[in-house]
Amino acid sequence: MLEAASAGAKVLHNRSVNLGKKNNIPIHVKNSQNKKAGSIVKELMKKNMNGEHSIENYEDYEIKFITKKDDISKISIIGDMVMSNKEAIIKIFDIAYEENITIYMISFSELAVSIIVDKDKSEIFMRKLHDALIFKKE
Repeated sequence: MLEAASAGAKVLHNRSVNLGKKNNIPIHVKNSQNKKAGSIVKELMKKNMNGEHSIENYEDYEIKFITKKDDISKISIIGDMVMSNKEAIIKIFDIAYEENITIYMISFSELAVSIIVDKDKSEIFMRKLHDALIFKKE
């Protein structure tokens, strides 16, 4: 549920899911349009041999959800060894923070850093990145 909320599913806010998980608080999710029971988001608990409850810890390969987000843009920063340029990576995140831009995904290779952001903020983000990262020769 935390991943779904962070990926843009408009059911629960990711902060509420994280607090529920951290404090072991079940979250009741209901539809405001009907009186059905809804769902409960909680950790899976089991009793161990001493009768104590513990969080179920097992590998689960079941697909839980698939999500999509409309109106996003991919920005690629291309240059030799860009992934190894720590100052550039720090500037990317600093600019995103200053401009209140959510980075939904970032991927690295030796030649490029690709970033997924909201389309309506992509142009200003690109301009700020250009000003901060492109070194002009005089």
